[in-house]
Amino acid sequence: MIKARKGEENLIHILKKYSPAFPEKYGIGIGDDTAKINTNIFLKNKLLITTDSLVEDVHFNWEYCDAGDVAEKLFEMNASDILTKGGRPLYVFLNINGSKDFVKNKIVPFAKALGKKLKKNKIYLLGGDITKSAINVFTMTMIGEANHFIPRKNKKIKKGDVLALYGNIGGSSYALDLLNAKRINLKNKSLRKLYSSPEAKWNAPSFLVKNKALASIDTSDSFFESAHIISEQNNLNIKINIDKIKLHPLVKADKEEDIIKYTLASAEDFAVLAVLPKEVSFSIKDDYEIIGEVLEVKKKSVIQFYFNNKKININENKLKLFSHF
Repeated sequence: MIKARKGEENLIHILKKYSPAFPEKYGIGIGDDTAKINTNIFLKNKLLITTDSLVEDVHFNWEYCDAGDVAEKLFEMNASDILTKGGRPLYVFLNINGSKDFVKNKIVPFAKALGKKLKKNKIYLLGGDITKSAINVFTMTMIGEANHFIPRKNKKIKKGDVLALYGNIGGSSYALDLLNAKRINLKNKSLRKLYSSPEAKWNAPSFLVKNKALASIDTSDSFFESAHIISEQNNLNIKINIDKIKLHPLVKADKEEDIIKYTLASAEDFAVLAVLPKEVSFSIKDDYEIIGEVLEVKKKSVIQFYFNNKKININENKLKLFSHF
């Protein structure tokens, strides 16, 4: 029991070593049994809390990802949830269910990569839990704040409002397909990292607030899934122009079926799908495209997909969407 405790303390020491120190005036961070946050000093807006996990051989594998990739992906997927709501990440808690190999060989590069992300974005690691496991499971809880919170569901959405996509899409699934087909070298970081450690859209809050977004969601589970969630939760009949959605510049897709596949089914791209008021003025300075519109607000949700001005039917089963179970 004492040996196990020393082992856990050692891992906590490694994580703490590479993470930014939490200022005492803000409270107590990693190292105690619980964190204390002096919200009257540091937090002035709405509190946002999200959590996500990465499970070995479900969300990543060591053939395509190194320990740094996994730390970065875990961080960015949580940040994406906060950013998509118009918020700013502040603190994280980290749970590690680690294998012997991870503890022996991967904890330091994991901690270094995570610490680099935390320092860059001025976010503090406040605590968590560590235990041994046959497979590796990493869970992060992120706390943030938002002055203007943007929900998925909003009764103010009306006919004529537009759908916009902030960022591009398709890169993660395209890279994974190439990796599975052994068509890219693992040292090709520009392509491999589209899958192994995609980045959240850190400027999304500015875009959403500036354009008075009514609703928003990221595309972590696929554009197709996110569009249906927005449609169903708001009872919308919406039109989506697939050819208006920007694919990642590294994605090579010429056939219509491939364009549709990488546009609709790619997961973990962290682009932001938003409903904007129809009065919004389009700005070429922003990395977004108007890709659809609200045709009607009614009791039953409907999505009409168009490609090159032609209405098409989408077979959900053929898309091979990511499933958590």
